[in-house]
Amino acid sequence: MKLRARLDGPGPRPQALYITPSGITAGKGTYIDEVMRLAGLDNHLDQQGVSGWSDLSIEALALSPPDVVISSFFNERRGWQAAWRFSHHPLTEKLMHEARHYEVPAQDWGCGGFFLVDAVERLLDLRQQQAIQSDQLAADLSAQKDQQPQQPQQPMGGQ
Repeated sequence: MKLRARLDGPGPRPQALYITPSGITAGKGTYIDEVMRLAGLDNHLDQQGVSGWSDLSIEALALSPPDVVISSFFNERRGWQAAWRFSHHPLTEKLMHEARHYEVPAQDWGCGGFFLVDAVERLLDLRQQQAIQSDQLAADLSAQKDQQPQQPQQPMGGQ
């Protein structure tokens, strides 16, 4: 309950960007946008005024990376479409490793339907897992700091 309150609490919500392997993204007014909002994420494309379905610009991505990347369909690598993909670009690969990355199975949100509830729940679960990991890392770092021996202070002026 406390964790859920923190996810929904005050402060800025994470900026999330949905991408497909071919570089298609979902702006304001799409069902993907609504799923992200229900999961406590703001659509990164709102900053650029993008609405509907759109191609994603590598340049725009480089200038303004999101806090979270949400991907789907990346395990589908068939035919000529796999020869060149947005997902193979070095910047996209770097972003997928450096930003928080949430993978949502294609069957959870391939189109609008009742199963979108599964996509919302998946995103909430991923956010909660990350919050728990962040809390654990902070606690571990704090414990390490507390265990370090204190250095005696040297008197000033050689006394």
